[in-house]
Amino acid sequence: SSSFGADNGSGLVATNATLGGKVTGGGYYDPGKTVTLTAVPDAGYSFKGWTITGVKVSSTSSATISFTMPSLGSVTATANFVSNSGGGGSLPSGKLLTAELPAGADPNTYVPYYYDSNGVKTYVTFSAVINGKLVYMDPGAKCSFEKHSVPFTDDDGHWAKSDIAFAAARGLFSGVCGGAFDPNGTVNRAMFVTVLWRMAGSPSVSTDKKFKDVPDNSWYAKSVAWAVENNIVSGYGNGSFGPLDPITREQMCMIIMAFVRWSGLDLKAVAAKEAFSDGDSISSWARGSVETCQTAGLIKGRDNHCFDPAGFATRAESSTIIRRMIENLLTS
Repeated sequence: SSSFGADNGSGLVATNATLGGKVTGGGYYDPGKTVTLTAVPDAGYSFKGWTITGVKVSSTSSATISFTMPSLGSVTATANFVSNSGGGGSLPSGKLLTAELPAGADPNTYVPYYYDSNGVKTYVTFSAVINGKLVYMDPGAKCSFEKHSVPFTDDDGHWAKSDIAFAAARGLFSGVCGGAFDPNGTVNRAMFVTVLWRMAGSPSVSTDKKFKDVPDNSWYAKSVAWAVENNIVSGYGNGSFGPLDPITREQMCMIIMAFVRWSGLDLKAVAAKEAFSDGDSISSWARGSVETCQTAGLIKGRDNHCFDPAGFATRAESSTIIRRMIENLLTS
């Protein structure tokens, strides 16, 4: 049986849910006891799957799961929900195409592009040179190719120069004042959501869900509205989003995984799970996302084997993470 007090010998089953539902069955359990968790979607939402750390289950796609409480450690289970009215496929169909990389072309800045129905030149964000070939997701339009190099005044000699060039060439990041990129500047929540919105093709939005701290005329209003509409962000729970708050590393992982679920794509593991020295300080709601992002090679620890979950991500780090995500998704 379970108890909700921290009895000696009991382990915690911490449960979380994304916007659109709740979880029943969490609490403290004695080792060897059977734990049953159920994901319950709200009206207008559907269950999308579990993100679980600390134990293995037979299926993460079933709304009700059962497992035996392990003898050591805790279990974290997050139920993922998606809106029935949005999300699940504004990305292209997923068909991958390849093109030859011309001799001498810079693999960071050689990109496919097409003209949309309004005649606007659009770069294919899901594109990368992999094993010597340019791999890109079919945008459903005829593509041409070119070098699209965006010069910055402050990235020479920076460790992330090539990743900055990669992100800028695809229109995901732009510079700041005076032609600078500000690689060591922090990324706020609005900036990061805007990058993901651009990755999705800068789609229009129809939601009437709004945050009290996101003005309708702000540069990030559309991207935040899109992310809310597609269950990628849910705010702080008090009616605010905190658009200008620096994004923490664990928040970034959580939002990335919500984007990946929305996209219908999957991240593949390319690295072994790392036992961070500050792993206990990672919020329970973010542990599954941090683990997936780490094993997928998107994000690494900092000094002394620390993850630094509450630390802020720089613009350079974010460019690198976004590049690794695109490359992983194109090969998964």
